[in-house]
Amino acid sequence: MTMHLKKISRLTLPLLLVLILIQYSFAKSARWEVVRPDGGKRSVLTVGGTERAYWLLEPDQSMTFKMDANSSYRIITRAKMPSTRSEVIYSFRIKRGDEDKLYSRAAERSKGSKIKNKKGRVGESREIYLESNGNNEEVTLRIGSKAKYKVYFRIQKEGAEFTSQVKYVAITPTGYQDAVSVFFNEAQSTYYRVDKERMLTVDVNGPTVLKVLARVMMDESMRGQLKIPITAFQDDKAKKTYSIQTKFSGVSTLPDYPSLVPSRGETFYVIVPAGRHRHTFELPEDDGQVILRFFLPEDDLGNVATP
Repeated sequence: MTMHLKKISRLTLPLLLVLILIQYSFAKSARWEVVRPDGGKRSVLTVGGTERAYWLLEPDQSMTFKMDANSSYRIITRAKMPSTRSEVIYSFRIKRGDEDKLYSRAAERSKGSKIKNKKGRVGESREIYLESNGNNEEVTLRIGSKAKYKVYFRIQKEGAEFTSQVKYVAITPTGYQDAVSVFFNEAQSTYYRVDKERMLTVDVNGPTVLKVLARVMMDESMRGQLKIPITAFQDDKAKKTYSIQTKFSGVSTLPDYPSLVPSRGETFYVIVPAGRHRHTFELPEDDGQVILRFFLPEDDLGNVATP
């Protein structure tokens, strides 16, 4: 009987681990929703044994898609590889409003990806992240008439589903001037202040998603709904301004500032592309005192960059 139970345990434990990994993998992949563009030729690529929809552009062709306000997008590109080459440098253009930018990417032939039901091969994936400017806009993807290679595109919009499925862990910013304690339900958390005299710096190695929890330090005169803009810079370039709408918290306190009350916590997310990136956070209107707390997905804790 004991031997039988041991055999069952040996079989059951690996199965449970596999199920847990599958569930977590699904939670991670549920972050992005595929966007169907207007134009291009729909194609199916097999990536790591999974079928993925891409849209193919040839030289002198273009396609468009609508970018929603206050949303983030990811464009995955793969070159269609000629049979005689193992590595290529391909190019394409992305037009947003008055900006028409040329992108060039180098890629080797992918070992785990191919065109479904065809002999042709594709290159390794290369990604580009786009943030909306606060308004709905049309984005055009185009390949120049003199380009050498066809390119497959997969456009995705960041979904909110991942925020409740991925486990986030608090991290300490790289640079700060003032740490502020907040008590919530008898538990203490450390936030970091940003105002017209203080800014915060967080260095992160991507790709990942940086979660930011924001609160406003309020006095008795600041009643009702508050709207505070916070600008996130990535490598000294303004990435996005987040509008925080909040009001008094009835359950949180600031033990070191008895004359002030923290607002309710409001969350926003910053997409970090591949590579090391420095993020700074500022108040563009130089008004108010905001405290921030930073988090990374548990699996990405090693992505916190050190000086």
